[in-house]
Amino acid sequence: MRKRDDISSFENSLRQLVLILEPLAWACKCLESSKATVGNVYLFWLAVLAMYEQLFMGNNDVDGLQLPEDIIDQIRRIVNACWRELTTGPGKSVYLLTFFLDPHSSLRSESFIGWLLIFSQDTLKVQFSNEET
Repeated sequence: MRKRDDISSFENSLRQLVLILEPLAWACKCLESSKATVGNVYLFWLAVLAMYEQLFMGNNDVDGLQLPEDIIDQIRRIVNACWRELTTGPGKSVYLLTFFLDPHSSLRSESFIGWLLIFSQDTLKVQFSNEET
């Protein structure tokens, strides 16, 4: 019986690891394309942030991560630190600039207008709103 519990625990830990790494893996895979632009880096980071927030909001669901809150907070701090490293400081505005100036971007689509990103100290919150601000 002990072996079965160990296997179940291992499978659950592996499932959690896959769910945590999946958003970054998708972004890396997409950015390996020869057609990816500097603006896509910013776009895919936004997608990664949104995917993490969705995972964290469903943490206690049956199919959720089921991680303790302190682990979720540590993951948020790491992701937010990477985000700040990409977007703040001298010369880092190139990602945001090319994101907004890309003529092929879908910034004018109705579904995109609703995304508002709100950052507090170490907590990422993503709100969806149909209202333009």
